[in-house]
Amino acid sequence: MRVKPHRLPTARTVEAIVFPAERDAGVVEDTVRFWRSEFMNGGAEALETRPLPGPEPVKTQAALRVAEPLLSAPVTNRVNWTLARLADEITAREGVTISRSQLSKALRKKGAFAIADPATR
Repeated sequence: MRVKPHRLPTARTVEAIVFPAERDAGVVEDTVRFWRSEFMNGGAEALETRPLPGPEPVKTQAALRVAEPLLSAPVTNRVNWTLARLADEITAREGVTISRSQLSKALRKKGAFAIADPATR
């Protein structure tokens, strides 16, 4: 009886063994390959979260500089600030135009809106 020589597993066989756990965790294979590569090249420090590259969020920063003092005033002495009014005030003070949707995202991310029950509008 002749014995076949041992064969190394193919890439497809290895992926079939290794990647089901990653798929169960909701991560695609390319992400796992990237993480492994980063780990092999830089160790655990390479896997730490880093700020995303790109330009600084100039409009968001300007919006928050203007909005925070306006929205932190006591409610009894404060103008009823809508997103449109707030966007106009930001443009007047900072010279930066920001859309209402972007302003809403910036304020929500900063925690400026304390909505007790979002279902009541």
